[in-house]
Amino acid sequence: MGQSMISYDVMEWGGALHRREHPTPVPTGTEVLLRLEFCGVCHSDVHIRDGYFDMGGGKHFHMSERGMKPPITLGHEPFGTVIAAGPDAVDQPIRQKRLVCPWIGCGTCARCLEGQDNHCVAPRWVGVHRSGGYADHLLVPHQRSLVDASGIDPARAATLACSGLTTYSAVNQLAPIPGDEWVAVFGAGGLGLMAIGMLRALGHERIVAIDIDEAKFAAARDAGAAATVNGRDPEAAQALLAVTGGPIYGAVDLVNTTETASLGFASLRKGGR
Repeated sequence: MGQSMISYDVMEWGGALHRREHPTPVPTGTEVLLRLEFCGVCHSDVHIRDGYFDMGGGKHFHMSERGMKPPITLGHEPFGTVIAAGPDAVDQPIRQKRLVCPWIGCGTCARCLEGQDNHCVAPRWVGVHRSGGYADHLLVPHQRSLVDASGIDPARAATLACSGLTTYSAVNQLAPIPGDEWVAVFGAGGLGLMAIGMLRALGHERIVAIDIDEAKFAAARDAGAAATVNGRDPEAAQALLAVTGGPIYGAVDLVNTTETASLGFASLRKGGR
């Protein structure tokens, strides 16, 4: 293990990332140390670097309100090789490649003990509350946050920690999806294409992608969408129904605007989700 590690940190809100050197962490207790190979760049990282999320209507949600202050190492989609573990880590996968699930809870509250770290009220999210993956090493509290992603291109596997998990969680709430029913995916950007991929991976084919940028329709079809609809079309609702032959079973909205929500709800059949 080298004596120093490199990270690229936010030193001031809105500023460029700075290259910094630190002592390589030594894992203690149940901690596990990885030498990173990849880390996805999430759009959230852009907002966190700016120091706030624009909530619309002139309202900003500032990261300082969550107790964050620079310097901060961003990056919550890390993938690397386990190189060391603390003395209390059992059966640690040394020298094995692992994806890191970044949504880590406190580890001691009732929700964490139930395995629902995502509901923890005192989280330790990688790249948000603790140092993240814009570095060559990463320390995680416990090996239960490590995921074996064997068989997946590591550069692509890294994105599963956030965009993959986000879209799988959404799509999974529609399951089980009858094969003859239609599902609409609103937004054919990164998350939308991932949602289409998730639906196809689960065996569903009747997928219609809705976007306002026709340049994205080819990508949506390549990802597995059976049809596309331009949401900017004044007759978008009728166009959607023309594709699906009637009200749809489910919708996944990755845009979250009044327009997409209105069209989504208006398109659902009784009992739709």
